[in-house]
Amino acid sequence: MTGHPSTRRVSLDQSDAADRRALPFARSWRDSPAGALVVEFDWTATSLGPIAGWPQSLRTAVDLVLASPIPMVLVWGPDHHMVYNDGYARIAGGKHPRALGGTAPEVWPEIRDWNRRVLDKGFRGESQSYTDHFFLLERNGTPEEVWCDLFYAPVRDEAGAVAGVLCTVIETTGRVQALRANERSEERLRHALDIGVALGVWDWDIPNDRFRTSAACARLFSVDPALAEAGAPVAAFIGAILPEDRERVREGLAATLRTGAPFSAEYRLVADGTLRWLSSHGRCAIGADGKPSHVSGMTMDITERKTTEQALRDSERRLRRAQEAGQIGTFEADIAGNVVHGSDMFFRLWGLEPAASMPISRFEGMLIPEDRDRASSQTSRAQGSAAPVTEYRIRRADTGEERWLARWADFVRDASGHPVRLVGTLHDITERKRAELALRALNAELEDRVAERTRERDRIWAVSQDLLGVADDQGVLLSVNPAWSRTLGWPESEIVGRRSTWMEHPDDRDKTHAELGKLAAGARTLNFENRFLCSDGSYRWFSWTAVPEDGLFYCVARDITAEKEHAAALERAHEQLRQSQKMEAVGQLTGGIAHDFNNLLQAMSGCLQLIGKRAGQQPGVAPLLDAGRQAVDRGARLVQQLMAFARKQSLHPEPFDLRDRLLGMNGLLERALRADIHLTMEIGGGLWPAVADPTQFELAVLNLAVNARDAMPTGGRLSVAADNVTLSGERPDGLSGDFLRVRIADTGTGMPPEVVARAFEPFFTTKEVGKGTGLGLSQVYGFAHQSGGAAMVESTPGRGTAVTLLLPRAACAALCEAVVEKAAPEGRGVRILLVEDDPVVAPVVTAALEDMGYAVAHAVSGYEALTRLRGGEPADLLFSDVVMPGTVSGVELAQEMRSLRPGLPVLLTTGYNENVAGMEGFRVLAKPYRIEELAAAIEAELAAHPTAP
Repeated sequence: MTGHPSTRRVSLDQSDAADRRALPFARSWRDSPAGALVVEFDWTATSLGPIAGWPQSLRTAVDLVLASPIPMVLVWGPDHHMVYNDGYARIAGGKHPRALGGTAPEVWPEIRDWNRRVLDKGFRGESQSYTDHFFLLERNGTPEEVWCDLFYAPVRDEAGAVAGVLCTVIETTGRVQALRANERSEERLRHALDIGVALGVWDWDIPNDRFRTSAACARLFSVDPALAEAGAPVAAFIGAILPEDRERVREGLAATLRTGAPFSAEYRLVADGTLRWLSSHGRCAIGADGKPSHVSGMTMDITERKTTEQALRDSERRLRRAQEAGQIGTFEADIAGNVVHGSDMFFRLWGLEPAASMPISRFEGMLIPEDRDRASSQTSRAQGSAAPVTEYRIRRADTGEERWLARWADFVRDASGHPVRLVGTLHDITERKRAELALRALNAELEDRVAERTRERDRIWAVSQDLLGVADDQGVLLSVNPAWSRTLGWPESEIVGRRSTWMEHPDDRDKTHAELGKLAAGARTLNFENRFLCSDGSYRWFSWTAVPEDGLFYCVARDITAEKEHAAALERAHEQLRQSQKMEAVGQLTGGIAHDFNNLLQAMSGCLQLIGKRAGQQPGVAPLLDAGRQAVDRGARLVQQLMAFARKQSLHPEPFDLRDRLLGMNGLLERALRADIHLTMEIGGGLWPAVADPTQFELAVLNLAVNARDAMPTGGRLSVAADNVTLSGERPDGLSGDFLRVRIADTGTGMPPEVVARAFEPFFTTKEVGKGTGLGLSQVYGFAHQSGGAAMVESTPGRGTAVTLLLPRAACAALCEAVVEKAAPEGRGVRILLVEDDPVVAPVVTAALEDMGYAVAHAVSGYEALTRLRGGEPADLLFSDVVMPGTVSGVELAQEMRSLRPGLPVLLTTGYNENVAGMEGFRVLAKPYRIEELAAAIEAELAAHPTAP
């Protein structure tokens, strides 16, 4: 703390005063009351000498002091003469203006020792800082307790010697007194709690809803004391609480009753016309039945503590604003580490986000090249030769704007005198520099510039696509920019003067109200999202940023509706992908068992046919054979359904007339349904031809009809509709182009969402055991996707289910079907090399072929067959399985025969029911097959190669 007592002034003649007022560097000083006093003061009577002869270092220091809104005093010269600004004049109180030009010991004798110690350190080149330092000052004639934050920095002259000390003074008396008052209040509260003294003790009888308390407490809640003593309903007390706090108290009581946790709440009410803060605390007692029986506790008046806390918050806010307004940053440069530690304002002056530290090179890169010599370099820092006071220009990191900065700093040295740190302050002097450069031209242009900036602000306000607005602390909109009307469709007259509650989505009102409460409490709003109603009835999403300032809310809202819709679409696509991957995985599992299952069916079918041929005339054998054949046929259909779901079924897509197919199935569907189910066909005209496997299509429609029948146990209506549709690729599965849409809808029981989600899973069924395999919809799903289309299911419990198939449009018209029956001749001794690895299938097929007159040789693998054929073994036809263990598959064996024995008839068979690479150009017989089908295929292959050896 520095200052001085009354100082003798020397009267000046008018010419001398006029000369000093004409000094160029002193013109800007007269802009402030303290600066005008500095110009008028007769400095010739001091060791500083006439003002015209002051060195540049002193003039620069005085510039900084007078331009700063923060209280500052400059102590200069061996006599410690003082120069201070308007802010320090207020702290000096009644000692101003007599203090200007005097010395610290004379003006502040009550702190003479303090000033001597800190100034001695300052003139030795030490920087100092003190927080909340206590002084007992007589600045207004009587002793007064004062607390201050002080910052002392040495100021060097042109030769590098310390010529003065700059002291920044921030009075914190109000904040310290508020803190101490708060501590005293809290101590009294702790004391009251320790000795058990409360403003009101209460007990709530929960089962009977009787809330009993003292007369004093009852009067605070405007409840009749007699009624409170007998027991009043708890609602009578809660009703006295301010509406803003009432729901929170109710929730706290409800949580106590629900969990048994202690009850604690602070709230407001009006008693005797005065707003009071109360604090209630209680504990819950549990009755014999395990339910809450009583809540007992006490209530205290905490109005004084709340008032003190608010005063403390107000004081801290004023202090922060003062520091920000002064735009003074402090820093400490670590010379060895080549890093800078600084205050938040220090980093903001460079346009950087506040941080703990940054490399010095980061700041050197922002210096204007022409001014780099003025700032410190790594060499000057290491040598301790950097200028203590300097000014330079930078280009801000955030905006790219060019700014002027003034640095006041000094070195902290180790015991050996080597510099280890550069400590100082940084001040933005851009405006002063601009004023010096622009001089009177700036004043002449000031009005035009203000007008232009206002027009720019108005233009930004008008053309911004974001919603800009100003509201009061109750959320009432005071002004909005045109983007509100453009985006929402409401005229400005319907928006201004009202709160936004009427536009808020019902689901967003609570959280919006809570966010406004945070704003009212002084918090900033960042990226808060809610929805507003548009004039067309739709809602749009907005992301809000808002700040409270001087009782107003300044807000900006960005329309994020498109982003929200994109995110929702992306999530739907992800869900579709996950479902597709799951179905594909299950499909691979089901497809993997088909090969072995078909081999078993093949063995059973062959055995049954051989038995029928050899013993079919025996009494009682024929019915058993028919039952066995039906079981084999059912098994084969089951495998087809499995393979259809797995999308591994060897489909035979071809163009067909979908209208004719559906109308041709009318009789079949009516037989599959019951008499109490009405069937309707709604087939649109001009249907395109579809391309798919017609047989699998009929099976899919039949499966859907059977499912619909089972979902209508008491009858109903089944409708089959078909039409043309063109897709644009906007669906999650990306389908685009022309498709035939077939919709099968029923009026049955419907399905809940969790069942719909699993409807296409194989073996999933809600039917009773024995009444469904769970493969019907799986076949439909697999057939549609393998055909290049899609299958979708929609269902509502109690209203029915609709399944939609999309099948691609054929490029040409449907073909006419022709079926030619051809009887298979006898074997006639034709030599067949059978290649089959299954030990059950091979003997059955061998026996069947031999019964038909063929000569059969058997090989258990492709490798064995290839070796024997290369060795010259005779064969008129090669009959091979496709999938076999070993190094040579059936397809590779067949391809090898094309070069080894050109013209040798080759017939392949497989139980996998899917196309294997390389099978093109070979006749393939699917397992399970009948012996007659095998013979026909053999003869067809022999007929196709009449010159075979």
